[in-house]
Amino acid sequence: MKLARTLIVPATLAALAAAPLAPRAGAAGVPSCAAAQVSASFGGQGATQSLLGSVIVTNRAAAACLLSGRPVITFAGGPPHEVLREQATKPALEDPVERYSATIVLAPRHSASVLFQWFNWCDPQSKAPPTSAAAGGRRPSQVLVTLRPGAPAIVATVAQLRTMYLPVCGDPGAPSTISVSLWTPGR
Repeated sequence: MKLARTLIVPATLAALAAAPLAPRAGAAGVPSCAAAQVSASFGGQGATQSLLGSVIVTNRAAAACLLSGRPVITFAGGPPHEVLREQATKPALEDPVERYSATIVLAPRHSASVLFQWFNWCDPQSKAPPTSAAAGGRRPSQVLVTLRPGAPAIVATVAQLRTMYLPVCGDPGAPSTISVSLWTPGR
């Protein structure tokens, strides 16, 4: 039986995600992207004991759709006591050359992405010392991306999920965290 991990969202991010966002110019009348019309891919590499990467969402439909807010990233396949806490990215993670936006109109066959950095993946029941391989959390079997609150999750394509780098367990008593940026077009 596959279980989705619990996701704890800080109050400020929850308020941002729930608040209606003013569409950018040209977005009037464009419907929100539905899970059935987009695909998602997840990838990254090890960076200072974390996983740094991006989630790319591509519109597979014949009509434009609207992405707004930050997506929620969760993992399936691990025990329910492993917790992932999502938060807004720190400005240092975001590329100063990129233009980030809370709202993007996604044209047919076009993509947009968010950056993420995932830290502290621990198995809370492990007795191994922190930073040892034995202290790490279980490898997820799926990465799920939810575009907006209440929407169905999209199962993301993950290149080499079985060998993907997992963040080091630095503090078994602390939750795992994943910082997620706003959208940037064209990745």
